[in-house]
Amino acid sequence: MASYKGRIKEEDISTIRERSNIVDVVSDYVMLKKKGKLFWGLCPFHQEKSPSFKVDPATQLFHCFGCGEGGNVFTFIMKVERLDFPEAVGALAERIGYRINYEAIKPKEASKKGRILEANHLAMLFYQHILQKTREGERGRTYLKKRGLNDDIVNSYGLGLAPQSWGSLDNYLIKKGFSRAELLEAGLVVKGPKGYYDRFRGRLIFPITDLRGHVIAFGGRVLGTGEPKYLNSPETVLYHKSSTLYGLHLAKSQIVRTGAVLVVEGYTDVLALAQAGILNVVATLGTAFTAEHIELLKRFAERVILVFDADAAGMKAAESASSYLSEFRLPQTEALRNLEQTSTSGIDVKVIMLPQNLDPADFIAAQGAESFYKLVDLAEPFFDFYLTREINKYNISEVRQKEQAALACFKLIAMLDHPASQKEYLSKVAQRLELDEEALTVKYNAIYKKSSAIRSEARATVLDPQERAERSLLHLALKYPEIRNRIPAEMDESYFVSPAHAQIFTVLKSMGGGKFDASALDNLDKGLASKATELLLAEPEYEEEKLLKYFKDILITLKDFHYRRQISKLKAELQSLTSQENKMHYDALFEELIALEAKRRDLKEKVP
Repeated sequence: MASYKGRIKEEDISTIRERSNIVDVVSDYVMLKKKGKLFWGLCPFHQEKSPSFKVDPATQLFHCFGCGEGGNVFTFIMKVERLDFPEAVGALAERIGYRINYEAIKPKEASKKGRILEANHLAMLFYQHILQKTREGERGRTYLKKRGLNDDIVNSYGLGLAPQSWGSLDNYLIKKGFSRAELLEAGLVVKGPKGYYDRFRGRLIFPITDLRGHVIAFGGRVLGTGEPKYLNSPETVLYHKSSTLYGLHLAKSQIVRTGAVLVVEGYTDVLALAQAGILNVVATLGTAFTAEHIELLKRFAERVILVFDADAAGMKAAESASSYLSEFRLPQTEALRNLEQTSTSGIDVKVIMLPQNLDPADFIAAQGAESFYKLVDLAEPFFDFYLTREINKYNISEVRQKEQAALACFKLIAMLDHPASQKEYLSKVAQRLELDEEALTVKYNAIYKKSSAIRSEARATVLDPQERAERSLLHLALKYPEIRNRIPAEMDESYFVSPAHAQIFTVLKSMGGGKFDASALDNLDKGLASKATELLLAEPEYEEEKLLKYFKDILITLKDFHYRRQISKLKAELQSLTSQENKMHYDALFEELIALEAKRRDLKEKVP
């Protein structure tokens, strides 16, 4: 079993990045054509007919102007191969035949992780032996047979059985050289008033693995009577249940192939569906379906189908999932088809609600895989599902209740950004509530549209020219170190309205005259890195020979906006005062206002 290796040395990361020419790497996945100094191709991350994907050999960066993805060679491999950062570094090292050296910056932590992985691996083998080779294992084998699970599926998922005795695993692992402190850290044993005992006893054991198949935790189902019915390992340095999904290491290849993943609530549901040939299935681990799960699944899937039992637990899961509605892409209805084809902001989520008293395993056993596939085909878009649940909370045969149902739906519809989607769902609500669609739309607009229209108008009249100027200045500062050195020292992030632009400017200012290239992305998170590559590789709006004049004009524009905002703020503050209330403060503000207006008048002459 592979042990925890520690961190990759920074010099190795730099060497691998420098030796991995991004044009060569991307060419393994995308047909590139050279245009001027750049290479162009069809983006591998979304569907497009005309190339909007650029690769710049000079900076070793890429950016897609269709979907917004951008970064360096590591970012590209992480995205295209669905790898985490260490895996991407390893893949590129293997590509160029480079041997990675590891360092343990936190040697105690590295050792701890390695020991937990080793203990978990031996525990899995121990539990498997009890299930398969002992008389006590007969209980587990009988249960699995009753559930219709065959040996192949049991072995694929590494199932085992914890014996009834209090210290069997504890004694076994102590003899293997582990300390009690290590077993406590791994969550395999528990300390009680009378000493140490095994956490799992008399339970069917389901190993929980990371994406590489390493065992990081266990789930245990009681056989017979007992509470709790399911027991999971505690949180450890390796295991975080809110960001882990059962079975993902085995399902990920099929998820990638189909572009879809089924999310169920139980271990045996995963096994039953997988045995029926439905391999793109995972389960949550005793927790609600979280935003962290969404982020994890975005690496592999375009569509998520949540499979709920039609019982109290299933209803609770549905309510929990609704908390992350804002994470989800808009449903694929006919009216939103064009919008959906260009949307890259999330993941398409749908819902299956199983018939009463049936979980996925029971459904498969009773009606077979074909019937389940039919349910998948009929999966309801998540937003539709949740609107229906909101409406069903009210007795819409009563006028007052019908009004309350409409108001509840309004709150949800207001979460959607695009007017086409709002119109589509207002129409659906009108049909469900048997209300006049035009009257309902007027009511919705009266409540929600006025303030948003004002905000939109303000953005259009004030922020658009400001944002254009910000983008132009950052493009120049990213591309030309000599231009960056000409930016006045007094200019700071307050000159930028966009928070992302302000953060990028701060990073650039700290770099001084250094070249912005693939290594510079280390100072930016993923979102800012994509924004930086977009700005850097944007089509220039200037002629090279007039670069300096263009820069000075942009600088004038940004300073003008900055002074105008300060002047507006001072005028508002002065209007709230009188010269008699606090004469010194009033006079100081007035002098500041006069100075700012003078600066604005003299702006062109004072630009360097």
